[in-house]
Amino acid sequence: MSQSEAPPPTGYREWTWTALLTSLFVGSAMCVAFVYSGLKLGFTLAGSTIAAILGFAVLRLLGGGKGSILEVNQVQTGASAVNVASSGIVFTIPAIYLLGLGDQFNPWAGVLAGMAGTIIGLTVIVPLRKQIIEFERLRFPSGLAVASILRAPGESKAKAKLLVLGFILSGLLLLATQLAIFGSAEHPSPLLSDKFDLGALLGVPSFVKLAFGLSLLNVAAGLLAGKGGLPMLAGALLAWWVVAPIAHSLGWTIDLHQLAPPENCAELAQLSWQASLPLLGDLAQASGWIAGLPETLPLADLDSINTAAALHTQGAEADLLYGDMLRPLGIGILIGGALMGIILSGPAIKAAVSSLAKSRQTVGASDEAGLGQLGIGLLIGIGLLMAATMIGTQLSFGDVMITTIVGSVWLALAGLIVAQATGMTDISPISGMALIAVTLMIFLVGGSSQDTMQAACLPAIFVGAAVCVGASQCADMMQDFKTGHLVGARPKLQQLTQALLSWIGPLIAVGVVALLWGPKGGGFGPGQDLPAPQAQALESMVSGVVNGEAPWDKYGLGALLGASLSMLPITGVAVLIGLAMYLPAYITLSYGVGCIISMGLNKKYGSSFISEKVVPFAAGLILGEALIAVGLNVWAVIFGSGAGAH
Repeated sequence: MSQSEAPPPTGYREWTWTALLTSLFVGSAMCVAFVYSGLKLGFTLAGSTIAAILGFAVLRLLGGGKGSILEVNQVQTGASAVNVASSGIVFTIPAIYLLGLGDQFNPWAGVLAGMAGTIIGLTVIVPLRKQIIEFERLRFPSGLAVASILRAPGESKAKAKLLVLGFILSGLLLLATQLAIFGSAEHPSPLLSDKFDLGALLGVPSFVKLAFGLSLLNVAAGLLAGKGGLPMLAGALLAWWVVAPIAHSLGWTIDLHQLAPPENCAELAQLSWQASLPLLGDLAQASGWIAGLPETLPLADLDSINTAAALHTQGAEADLLYGDMLRPLGIGILIGGALMGIILSGPAIKAAVSSLAKSRQTVGASDEAGLGQLGIGLLIGIGLLMAATMIGTQLSFGDVMITTIVGSVWLALAGLIVAQATGMTDISPISGMALIAVTLMIFLVGGSSQDTMQAACLPAIFVGAAVCVGASQCADMMQDFKTGHLVGARPKLQQLTQALLSWIGPLIAVGVVALLWGPKGGGFGPGQDLPAPQAQALESMVSGVVNGEAPWDKYGLGALLGASLSMLPITGVAVLIGLAMYLPAYITLSYGVGCIISMGLNKKYGSSFISEKVVPFAAGLILGEALIAVGLNVWAVIFGSGAGAH
């Protein structure tokens, strides 16, 4: 395949206001959908392919000769610039709510931090475009794939129809599992349950999970992953079909049904310690043990009565296995895999430094944004990060300056490293960069006392969000530059589109996170249909650093496993297995079904069938469930009908 194309003929549609507005529409819809899917699955999907398909569909629908290859490339570039903030925000900002800091959180500070990240990322990576894309010619596999889609415009109409079909099917199934239209007024129920427990029907023990979520989004993610998602399925089977039975047979769990009722708070605390379950008091309340206990019982032991009821009715041992063993192991694997990803990025770090040095000879060409413009953008980005830490925290001015300077420098380095790693392997060690940033900020600003470290949590997560968004933006922009280079797009026009639209993504993403958390809170996190695993990993790490109270043995073992798995020649294996350990079984098993279906279709019909039929259909399934679910939450907030979908 040629690495460059001839310039487009005069009058050929490329940068147009229609393309810009279409980018905004498509990118906004994708950002909403990917925040939802990121909270549910723990990872976001490559959005450029979906953006290209949607761009073709919308522009051709508008008619009038719209929808040239280069015009669609502009739509895909702009939509990706808006959407890419979803991953950076969804991996970090939800941790604020999970830490119990929601009442102290100013959402506008989160928005400013995200905007700072995207602008700094843009200004850092643009000068490296020519060096990395044209001289070093890194592969950027996703960029190559999108270029292939753009070069086949005749197939766009059929792909659009498949996308719409997937949207409708997924949306209808979500409505069937969420809208309470049956039962009595006191106990309404939906048409379908959102889970199917095959294990219960077959008489499988409760500690061996064989349940599937009735979510086409889960299946669609597996369809897109294909055999690349098998490590996640393997992780789920390892967790629930190997580790859980072994733990049961060795007596590593406690049968809560055989516990004698405690006589007082001290006994209740002792039982809590034995079961490694701080909220065992909830079980006491649900079981009637609470009668006669002193009124001084800590409120922290009474807040989650729903958890207690679930322990009795849905398998106490399985819940203890998940909460006390599998989930901490999964978090440790995620952290270990992320940090090992940084270490394994050594070649990318070396290449990034080399590219930065060589780029001085190539910046300033007529087809690139000028250094003066980039310098102004960099100052704006740094100013936004400073503003985020000033309005969103109680830091002194000196600490604000430290946070801003160190955060900006680390963001720039992370962006360079992630862009190089993406070009070489299509793997982006973004979460590891954010973990390092948050930990660094807590120790720099928080000092050594617990109170000051707690005060440093918000600014640290703001910096983590900026780093995550900025690094994501760097990787995505380089993928888009690769696509544009292959189809003959003008870099300056791509950069203009990115500059005009990229700042909008954080505004949408932070708003959707707040909406899904809900006015009463608790809309995502452990035990919810939106587990937010990446944010939970960050929350666990922050809690452990600040409070010193964490299952460090399981985190440590998980981190060693994650680091070891990262050295295997399998793309993203540590992250996928860590997510499988953390996520509920019904999500990971449904995802695995999608992987197996995709592999079967690929074997029977070939890879072209996957790219032309399965990818657009799966994209529709994801957009349908996510957008309808968010729409139900908007309806619930406005009308208070309780129709929100999580």
